[in-house]
Amino acid sequence: MRESTAISVVPQPLWDFGPAFQHTGYGYLWWRGKFRNGNTDTIFAAGWGGQFIFIMPKINMVVVTTGENYSNGYADILDMVNRYVLGSVYSNFQTKEDE
Repeated sequence: MRESTAISVVPQPLWDFGPAFQHTGYGYLWWRGKFRNGNTDTIFAAGWGGQFIFIMPKINMVVVTTGENYSNGYADILDMVNRYVLGSVYSNFQTKEDE
């Protein structure tokens, strides 16, 4: 996994990742970066129209999305994962730590 997601080029994306995700690299068709929520290291592949695979090794999570998001770029999907999926994960961690 490490070799297949190693940075091979650092392209300038043609789209906006939005405020939810910090892009840090690209290699072998996989993007690397961090979600704002929990500063979560992430590797993801993106397909046409909202097809994504997100791998977050430190929290043992894989998120897959499918959809019909042909005109809004990546920002909407990245925001959804950051806000709802990771928001739920980290609020659950905080609740368990508070008990």
